[in-house]
Amino acid sequence: MSTLFSYLIKIYAEADLSQKALNVFYKMLEFNVFYKMLEFNVKSLPRHLNHILELLVSHRDFIMPIFSLFKIAYKYCVFPNTKSYNILIGAFCLNGDLSIAYKLFKKLFERGVMPNVESYRILMQGVCKKSQVNRAVDLLEDMLNKRFVPDSLSYTTLLNSLCRKKKLREGRAMYAVKVFAQPLQWKKSYQLLRNFRFQDNFKLGYQWYRPCLHHCNFSCCYDKLPACHHFFLGCVNRVNYIISGR
Repeated sequence: MSTLFSYLIKIYAEADLSQKALNVFYKMLEFNVFYKMLEFNVKSLPRHLNHILELLVSHRDFIMPIFSLFKIAYKYCVFPNTKSYNILIGAFCLNGDLSIAYKLFKKLFERGVMPNVESYRILMQGVCKKSQVNRAVDLLEDMLNKRFVPDSLSYTTLLNSLCRKKKLREGRAMYAVKVFAQPLQWKKSYQLLRNFRFQDNFKLGYQWYRPCLHHCNFSCCYDKLPACHHFFLGCVNRVNYIISGR
């Protein structure tokens, strides 16, 4: 029975009949599908909830109706998991509703649901999109305190945002840069070199440039050589500029 409902939801969502898809999900709850599952000692799964969330969050007009469904799901013994929260947090971040996204993030802990790296990354992307770099660094610190290892996309998101805001010289920004100073991340650090050059921060850029060469072999950074070359030329031009006294 649950498979039939899921199939109908998928058909309506793909046909852009979002309201009908939502109605089918409510009907699914009314038919007590999950209660019947409980009778057979099977835990109620959130996959149906996640399915309807994924299908409908792309429709901006349905974000709040979906949020209402999310909030009452537990009454029907459907308990949202980490993926459920991530889907909604991402939707509200894309919609620019960071306050709701943060409330959902806090609700994760209150409900005893553990976030994952994706939870932090989604929220980090949301605050960086709004140019709230300090909040992104706060999220990084919270990740590290909870012993999460930031992924490469978190790295790219935060450092690019720091570069755009020209905050590379600040103490907390440099702390964030050092956190990501790992061999596996060197291939993604060449955009940072460009930004050091454009911000005339050659001393700091040189400190970053040397270990890049040490950790990366020629094959892994061949396509990034122009970035290193441009940075080196920038350093030379800077020295010539100072010597000439212009």
